[in-house]
Amino acid sequence: MADHQWLFLARLCEREYSLQEAIEVMEKLYPATAGIRKIADCLNDGIPLKSILKATRLERKIGFYLDHLSLPMAIEVSRQEVLKEKGLLKKTAGSLGYQILLVMLSFILLVFFQQVMIPSIVSSLALPQEKTIAIMTVFRIISISEITGFLALGTVSFLLYLVVRRKKETYLWAWLHGKKKDRLIRMYVTSEFSRRLSSLLERGIRLPEAVGIIRSQQENRLTALLGYHLEDLLEKGENFQDSLKLEYFDDEFHPLCIMGLKTGDFDGALKDYMEMVEIRLQTIVKRTSVIMQGVCYGLVTVIIVLSYLVLLMPLELLEGI
Repeated sequence: MADHQWLFLARLCEREYSLQEAIEVMEKLYPATAGIRKIADCLNDGIPLKSILKATRLERKIGFYLDHLSLPMAIEVSRQEVLKEKGLLKKTAGSLGYQILLVMLSFILLVFFQQVMIPSIVSSLALPQEKTIAIMTVFRIISISEITGFLALGTVSFLLYLVVRRKKETYLWAWLHGKKKDRLIRMYVTSEFSRRLSSLLERGIRLPEAVGIIRSQQENRLTALLGYHLEDLLEKGENFQDSLKLEYFDDEFHPLCIMGLKTGDFDGALKDYMEMVEIRLQTIVKRTSVIMQGVCYGLVTVIIVLSYLVLLMPLELLEGI
């Protein structure tokens, strides 16, 4: 089902349609939508709605929230989360996509020049053996550097894949936290926690219940871990204001929330923090963009230098005659 169809389903249920009646209405309006027919068939067979919501990220979110919220509210919360995630991804891709493309093209050009053009030119010039050995040694050094870089990048990517695949993100975070190297992770997780908490509070969910919902979700295990620690402190009798001093929160989160509690605008404080994090992320993206541009310029510089040296070879040969 498309996003607007889920929204329409939520509106029908809000107007006192039963789920079965709402699906029947949607079957008439969207007869070509296979997802609606599938839901209707499953409901007719007595299969719970949650068990069949697995096709898309939005459906999985709705399925999770159905354990805690009504269907219309679960759809609204899930849609808002997905839209915010897509917006953040679009901004990041828009800022870094061009630089990534430049780096990839520069590297492909360097490899082509190194593996195809230079050997062809060297063989056509019939250089002395000493010259040929020196040139090929330089190329081997460049090739070893390229292979080393790719192996390092591939190893790190593979290790991160294993961590996520085996659901060990929380262990990695705990290890980095013990070494005081988790500032970016704390910022990201606190931002996700704030976004989910604000979304639930806006729909009238009580704070303890909202924290419990965040703790029980498995889609983002880092955010769930933060919810677990916060809920544990509250259950031990810690007041909410003191529990916000939890060491796993971002350093800037606590003072903003304390001010929000004092002024009676806690939700506004959460939104202020998310806005601040977005600005910080934009700064990080800009710095990353500058680094990638530097890598691109470095690759182009290597190509230019190699081209210059190759062009000078015939002149050196003429001078030796």
